[in-house]
Amino acid sequence: MLPFGDTAAGGNMEPELALHLLVHFLDWLLQACQQWLEAALHHLVHVSPLPLHLATLGAVEESRRCPSTCVPRRIWSLDTSSDWWDRIVLERWEDRQWTQNFRMRRDTFLEICEWLAPALRRRDTRMRPAIPLQNRVAIALWKLSTPDSYRSVGNQFGVGRSTVRAVLMQMVKAINRVLLRRVVHLADPDAVIRGMSTLPS
Repeated sequence: MLPFGDTAAGGNMEPELALHLLVHFLDWLLQACQQWLEAALHHLVHVSPLPLHLATLGAVEESRRCPSTCVPRRIWSLDTSSDWWDRIVLERWEDRQWTQNFRMRRDTFLEICEWLAPALRRRDTRMRPAIPLQNRVAIALWKLSTPDSYRSVGNQFGVGRSTVRAVLMQMVKAINRVLLRRVVHLADPDAVIRGMSTLPS
C-alpha cells in the first residue's frame, strides 16, 4: 500500500510528504550508485587482466579533500613504449635507413620539424604530457610512407590508434597551411604551360 493513502486514487499529495519521499528516493539512489562504483573499481583493480593503473579508493577520497594541485591526477592507461623511436631511430639510424623508411634524410626530417613547429607543438596538460614535436612528425610520416595500419603505427611509437589518426590529420593540415606554398611554387604558371607545349609528344 502507498504510504500517502488516497493519493493513488487521485488525491493531492502534501508538499512536505512529497519532498520527504523524494529525499528518501535520492538517498537510496546515491547509495546504489556508490555501491556499483565500488564494485566496478574493485573488479578493475583486482579481477581485470588488463595492465590498468587506477587510483585506489583511498586516493580518490584524498583527492576530494585536497585540491588537484597537491594530488597528481592518475587515470588508467595501457602500458606503451616509444623506445624504438627514442633509442633506435634517433640515436642509431643512418641516412640510408631514414631514406628507406621515411623517404627522406634525417636532416630533411629535422628541417620539416622546424618549419612545422608553430603549427604542431602542443603543451602538457594535467592529464598527461604532450607528445613531443619530433614524435608527432615521425608518426605522420611513417603512416604516409608505409602501408601500416593505425594500430601498427601506434604500437611502433607507443601511442593509441586514435592518437595516430589525430596526429596525421593535424600534420596534413599543417603541411597544406605552412609548407605547400613554401615548397611547391610556380613563379609564372603561363610560362610553364608554354614550355610544356613545346615538348615533343
